[in-house]
Amino acid sequence: MFNLRIINKKMNMELQKFIKQQLGINEVEPEEALKIVSEKMQDMDNALTQLKCLQVELQKEVDKKQRDIDKQYFSNCFIELKRLNLDALQEIGDDYISVGVKLSEKLSIWLERDNTGLYYLLESNDNSEKLTPEAIQIFKNFFCYKNVEEDKKGFQIWVYVENEDNAQIYLKEFCEIMNENATLIQ
Repeated sequence: MFNLRIINKKMNMELQKFIKQQLGINEVEPEEALKIVSEKMQDMDNALTQLKCLQVELQKEVDKKQRDIDKQYFSNCFIELKRLNLDALQEIGDDYISVGVKLSEKLSIWLERDNTGLYYLLESNDNSEKLTPEAIQIFKNFFCYKNVEEDKKGFQIWVYVENEDNAQIYLKEFCEIMNENATLIQ
């Protein structure tokens, strides 16, 4: 802990010896050595601050590139759902992007990506009506995931996607199953 273990002591002593040599403070009075070390620490802090700023800028570029990829993916998915004559929906927000299908007047399924990841979301279109137990059961049976989550009010159920490559296929297949069970989900 804190690199104070016996095994690290020799290495730390060698590292400090190397630093003293590099800073040229082996033969310097302690006050002058402290001043040099303090200045170098300030330089290192400044460099670390600049590295953190650079990291933030690079992350923005990576996020923008991923957002562009996501927009294209969700746009293609929307087109495919429309081609299948499904009541396709698409939403692009500041911090999320999604494509979905309106299954009935009361129910929609979404494939959505936000800062938490990619997931399927089954939700009530009317915030005054909860999902039917039948719709919840079909969702749970279809996705067979252990990490299915539900909101406490009963208006939504979701599951995170483990394999993004097949996400669009599963969305279409789920819609087919829900259409086959249309009388149960009304």
